[in-house]
Amino acid sequence: GRIFLLVNEGTSSDAEIFSHGFRELDLGIILGTPTYGAVIGTEHYPLADGSSLALPTIGWFSAEGENLEGRGIQPDILLERNLTVDEKGDDSLLRRALEYINESLADGN
Repeated sequence: GRIFLLVNEGTSSDAEIFSHGFRELDLGIILGTPTYGAVIGTEHYPLADGSSLALPTIGWFSAEGENLEGRGIQPDILLERNLTVDEKGDDSLLRRALEYINESLADGN
């Protein structure tokens, strides 16, 4: 069967790395809004006052050497949010993605 992956502006870190691999391996269709673009790996160091410091220590790159930090993943099918619906506690992006998937399956695409 077909695989659809839903992403949004809250998708970050490992979820973006997963999304990039999903696209690179041509596993299916990515739906939603562009992802956040925050994939840098950090190490946390404790400080004397009990707080901690997070320092970037590792980057994530495409097979072609492109840094994934700050780029975000652009979906294959861009969906728009309906903030009026979201404000009422419903997820308009998920609802629109399900509509797209149902239409796509009905059309045989």
